[in-house]
Amino acid sequence: MITTLNQLIGYFEAFADAHGQIKDFGYGSTSEISTTDQMEFPYLWVTNATSSTIEVSRNKTVIPTLTFQFLVLDQWNNQSNYKDVNGLDSNNTGEIMSDTQQICMDIVNYVSNYLRDQKVLIPDGGAVTIEPIQDDTTDKAYGWILTLDLKILNLNCNIPGDFDNINPPNPCECDVASVFNSDGSYNTTVESGGSLETPDIELFINGVSQGLFPSVKDIDLNFSGGSADSLKPTRTGQTISYATNDDGDIQFGRDTDFFTLSWTNPFGNNNRFTDTDGLQVYGNSLYVDWTTFDSSNSEVSVFCFGAQKGISANTWFNWLAGQPYTVESFNNWYVCNIRQVQSLANFGADSVFNYSPLNYNITGGATALWSSTVKHNDSSFVWVWYVGNSMRVWGTLTNNFQSALVRQFTLSELGL
Repeated sequence: MITTLNQLIGYFEAFADAHGQIKDFGYGSTSEISTTDQMEFPYLWVTNATSSTIEVSRNKTVIPTLTFQFLVLDQWNNQSNYKDVNGLDSNNTGEIMSDTQQICMDIVNYVSNYLRDQKVLIPDGGAVTIEPIQDDTTDKAYGWILTLDLKILNLNCNIPGDFDNINPPNPCECDVASVFNSDGSYNTTVESGGSLETPDIELFINGVSQGLFPSVKDIDLNFSGGSADSLKPTRTGQTISYATNDDGDIQFGRDTDFFTLSWTNPFGNNNRFTDTDGLQVYGNSLYVDWTTFDSSNSEVSVFCFGAQKGISANTWFNWLAGQPYTVESFNNWYVCNIRQVQSLANFGADSVFNYSPLNYNITGGATALWSSTVKHNDSSFVWVWYVGNSMRVWGTLTNNFQSALVRQFTLSELGL
């Protein structure tokens, strides 16, 4: 398809005919205005600016960028029956300037929306300027000059005439272009000289849609301090204050509270703890703790208590020797270090692990929890969580205690 200059002028004249305010239209040099017929106001006059460019595209077609000036003018009308505060006759100059400026905006809108299908575009970085004009001759016309660059996406490979038998032959090859992305998930074709509007992409974070965005465009994501990657420690769970500025008063730590995330986990809710289905049923007594979510590697820590999985209390040496454990058909479960098990402790509960959903109560030695953390510089002691909600070192490693186990689950293993 070729869009000629005459067709462009026809599009502008059609705009003038359809517009509710414009009464007349003309095209040519500004010196020709009203030289043959008296123009009826308000009118639109289109003239070519002195500069234009021609781009030779890679498929050997030529793409001109033409600069036009649109003069939108209306006639000054002195209203002698009205006086302004200075005693001078009032006129409609202000109304003219307002109306003609809006018509200029209408022209830009017409080109942007109506002529796009005709392959007429305002190029990125092209000139779009507007300046006032005043004609103090007999007409006394006022208005604006709109300067506009228009890029014409011509498909004009073929030259009119008989070029079939010339030597060399016509080098213009107008092949169909193939458009695809790096992994081949998007693939389409475009006719030579045609145009393609790439589809929007949908952005998901942790499985939750963030809306549609233009493709082939960089997206800059910024996460606030309340995200899964916050460096603040988790809250202790203590909410009762016993003294000014104590833990229950300040409640320092990340997220909304001990149980509620300030962000949305990959299952699409704000629960710190979920089961492996993203619910809070816990039929398999596996506890996903989303405060441990490693978004860079798409992993999260899942905990269980040996006693709840039918594993008998044992010595510290035997617990470690039995690693890695297999629980619920998943292998690679390990005894928690003291920091991991401590992160589950809710200091707002009477018994730090005896809260929903964990519901694990340390009532004696057989229910105390070994950790895998050895006391520094004394390997005969190991850190345990013992009766009376005490975290302490324990030196009799042959005692039969319980243990909490941890495993790193990938999102795919959780069905995400």
